[in-house]
Amino acid sequence: MPAQQPTLDGTLPDTGLTYAEWADLVRPYFVTAAQSGRRFTSYEIAAENELPEPPNAKADWATSCSPWLATG
Repeated sequence: MPAQQPTLDGTLPDTGLTYAEWADLVRPYFVTAAQSGRRFTSYEIAAENELPEPPNAKADWATSCSPWLATG
């Protein structure tokens, strides 16, 4: 594990969710939306359900949602 630099007050920053933890948390919301038959965007589902950002937000939203919708 790489070393973490402490913040100015001496505490270590929160590492947040791992990708697997995040995916397990948000997947049911997307499966439910897909099963409903309505059209939606990832943003709408995330905003409606106040879902957390993924560890790598620029890449993870697009790459993770597609397989869920295909299997949902």
